Amino acid sequence: MRTLYITNTYLQGRSGVVNASKAFVNAFAELSEAMTVVYPQQNGYEVEDVDGQNVELYPVDDHRNKVAKFCSLVVGKMHRYSKETVKLFDREKFDVAVFDTSIVSSRLIEKARRKGLKVITIHHNYEMEYIKGDTRTLLKYPLLFWTSKYEKQAVRSSNLNLTLTETDAKSLMAHYDKNGKFDVLGTFEFKKDIILSAVDTHERSSMVFVITGQLYSIQTEQSLIPWIERYYSLLKCQYPSAKVVIAGRNPSDTLIETCRDYGIEIIPSPKDIDAIVKVGDYYICPTELGSGLKLRIMDGLKQGLMVLAHERSARGYEEMMEKGVLFSYNDSKSFIDGLTNIIERRVSRSDVQKAYLSYFSYESGAARLGRILKKHGFLTE
Repeated sequence: MRTLYITNTYLQGRSGVVNASKAFVNAFAELSEAMTVVYPQQNGYEVEDVDGQNVELYPVDDHRNKVAKFCSLVVGKMHRYSKETVKLFDREKFDVAVFDTSIVSSRLIEKARRKGLKVITIHHNYEMEYIKGDTRTLLKYPLLFWTSKYEKQAVRSSNLNLTLTETDAKSLMAHYDKNGKFDVLGTFEFKKDIILSAVDTHERSSMVFVITGQLYSIQTEQSLIPWIERYYSLLKCQYPSAKVVIAGRNPSDTLIETCRDYGIEIIPSPKDIDAIVKVGDYYICPTELGSGLKLRIMDGLKQGLMVLAHERSARGYEEMMEKGVLFSYNDSKSFIDGLTNIIERRVSRSDVQKAYLSYFSYESGAARLGRILKKHGFLTE
């Protein structure tokens, strides 16, 4: 299988979406005879952690100014790729074009099909639901219009649609094509042989609950403030010695003031999220908006923390729920029940990590992708 992989994600840094895209790139590279990766170039930064001697990197600069970018989005040009990218369909004899999100497939997917390539689109979420809940700017309505058009086109024109959760697959099928070809890939680590260090106990002098995320996100703030107002008092009533620590990038003044009013420690834009999670005892994900897989939960599981998540955030973590290291809630009663479970079960950190690696390790994810590609005829046995 010769693969052309096109992504609109900067392949530098350690954000959740960057790590997910790196994992997909590396797994497709491992399963391909040869692969070219088309990605956005960012001055002063180099691609990190993309493995494989069979991988050719094809960076694309964006020379448009802010006004030109704004005008492009209004008329439906959602990315920087155009004629030069299309030439790759001619230059190489690829078997498969992989579009990392339906957005990047826009204005390209039909051209790839006409050149005889099989097409796979990776959907990180149900994009329409994400934009509805997380866009403040004047671009919201043109974005909704064009996203609906391109997401629909991607679902209908792809030989295979890969999603991170079963819920997203069902949503995309329901809204665009009930006969679309889907499979659930999930996400996973981007490095092989990851070794996680942890203390094999929860016995500490304090009871620390950690919440992390991109605190500037609308979905995060509009979930977190109601959680503080509704559930924090339940937590303190049940466990008076409990402490909640919230950390993440660029929290609003409103969120900072809310935390101070309730006596919650908030750490704006920390340099090392892992260091904060590591000293916690349990992890909470209160996000109740949006779609896709809430990658921040992986930070807790990797550090061996039991997780309590809103049922929307628990999507994609069904394996962890089955293994008894993650519990979900949707009201006050289920929240208290979930708290009781994660505290009284006292699962060791090493056992939480083993459960995590059984599904989210690179090796597990790459094997899962291989099975899916064989199932749908992209790879032979």
